[in-house]
Amino acid sequence: MPSSAATDIVSRVEQNWVRCFDERDIEGLSQLYSREACLFGGKPELFHRREGVRTYFGLLAHLPLRAEFGERTVVQLSPTVISSNGYMTFCILDAEPSQSTHPYRITLILVEEDGDWKIAGHHASPVP
Repeated sequence: MPSSAATDIVSRVEQNWVRCFDERDIEGLSQLYSREACLFGGKPELFHRREGVRTYFGLLAHLPLRAEFGERTVVQLSPTVISSNGYMTFCILDAEPSQSTHPYRITLILVEEDGDWKIAGHHASPVP
């Protein structure tokens, strides 16, 4: 069972991520990631560092998407590393109801960096 503190940390990061994503705040999103972050999202490329995070989310900024995290499992790997594995749903605004939601699996690895929790690893893929 994960510690309550680790779950709270993940919840805060997820809430900030959704807020920034939904507002298309690319700079805010990039600041949620560590300096050396790696991001594998819905694109074939692996994006590195905050510059890569900015590039990745900049490619999505024009899409009418909203995001919502779902069920997850949180594991505190060390005092400064947390793993969160679970699900999220992307909703396409103004789409037909049958095509409006897209479930994804998501893994986030959080690290403590400069006294704050940052996303160091991000992998997301569509649920088959």
